Amino acid sequence: MGMRVSGSNSVELNDVFIPTEGIAACRPRGDFHAVYCVVLSVALPLIMSVYMDAAERAAALANERCADNKDPVTPYLLDEMATTLTTALVMTDHMVRLVDDLRFEADIATVSKLIKRKTVVVQACSLTCNKAAEATGRSRLHARRRH
Repeated sequence: MGMRVSGSNSVELNDVFIPTEGIAACRPRGDFHAVYCVVLSVALPLIMSVYMDAAERAAALANERCADNKDPVTPYLLDEMATTLTTALVMTDHMVRLVDDLRFEADIATVSKLIKRKTVVVQACSLTCNKAAEATGRSRLHARRRH
């Protein structure tokens, strides 16, 4: 239960019975099941939208906070940030196009394309946030809390 590296492996279920008819899919341990071709194809673009939201917000905060910055290096950092954000956006959009409003081919080739693009999106979003923090002279970039 849970996603790898999410820390959700700490969930423990005791005294739970699941009847056979309640099990949607069975597979031998370690084997790749074809159901993942559907699950990953649908889930990955959705998950990447969360990464995109964080990166877009970091970029907006950096642009806002650096608007009056006179440091000659800042425009270069903001351009690097914008470039990595564009990379993430293009790859995320391409992931959505690959899924084609759920008319995708549920196979290993599609999943492979999506996972490669997911890797690029994650790296680009991370770099976008890092550049946003660097441009503002902060080790971390937080939105101001609104009450």
